Amino acid sequence: MDWKFRRLKREDFSLLYQWMNTGEVKEWYTKGDITRARIEEKYLPCVNGTSPKLTMLAFMEEEPIGFVQAYALHHYSEYAKQVGIPDSVGIDLFIGEASRVNQGLGSQMLRVFVEGVLPHYFHERIAVIGPEPENKRAIRAYEKAGFRFSHQIENPREENREYLMRQEIPQNMEISVDRNDPIEI
Repeated sequence: MDWKFRRLKREDFSLLYQWMNTGEVKEWYTKGDITRARIEEKYLPCVNGTSPKLTMLAFMEEEPIGFVQAYALHHYSEYAKQVGIPDSVGIDLFIGEASRVNQGLGSQMLRVFVEGVLPHYFHERIAVIGPEPENKRAIRAYEKAGFRFSHQIENPREENREYLMRQEIPQNMEISVDRNDPIEI
């Protein structure tokens, strides 16, 4: 399968709005309804380059199917302290297209993102992801992508526990990437 990752654009907000207000994304990621205004407030700094987060849409066979964001934890000192893993990048993601859920694509998307995208944007050596302990489907998907359990933490921002998982980021990438162009893998 061919994967492509492209930086989030303002014109993608309608698609995010649709995805974030349905199904499992609404249940596990947004924790309920989210407004267009909140999406703009949250993601416009990413689009404008004033946020340290890397936000991307994931495409499979040219179809947008998911969202992924990554951020060096040192930019979020309180959370970094909770995580306690130096030199790390946090990742959040979801499959947004309801017809693409339960097909093993989340683990593929995560693996390809960690191996093919993160080394071009971050110098950190460890990727971390923190699903809720009750989200067994996500935990299994992340394990399939190569992540392993580290420890549980309390996330003060979101008022929930996280089942923190980690994986090393490959450091031996020999290709260069224009950070404004899509990455095809």
